[in-house]
Amino acid sequence: MDDRQVTVTMNLTQAKLVMRALDLYSRLRMGQFDEILFLFGPNRKFDREQARSLVHELRRTVFPDLDGNTYHKIVSDHTGDGKEAYDIYQAMRYAIAWHLHPEGGYTVAFDRPMPASAEPLPTVTVRRP
Repeated sequence: MDDRQVTVTMNLTQAKLVMRALDLYSRLRMGQFDEILFLFGPNRKFDREQARSLVHELRRTVFPDLDGNTYHKIVSDHTGDGKEAYDIYQAMRYAIAWHLHPEGGYTVAFDRPMPASAEPLPTVTVRRP
């Protein structure tokens, strides 16, 4: 563990983009390559069947041990630094959810992050400028 600290200041729009990137990265590290197909939304015109075939071939190449729709758990030894990405994502999701809805809620966003890695969870603070 490196104990040096890094501070990044961003607005909520930027934070949500970082969260999407962290979520995607952690999912790819687990073998959830189909997430690539969802990046472009329904309005983007391309051959989805060809793209799905290419994504599945890539997954079979990268993760030959995975069958069908299975994937590795985030805490698996196969996910590498995807664990840290997921932990950062969870910490951001939690802080932003409570900032936007201080009354709480019933989604996973309001649950305390459960660390997937050995790294300490980052401290995330949301404030108004």
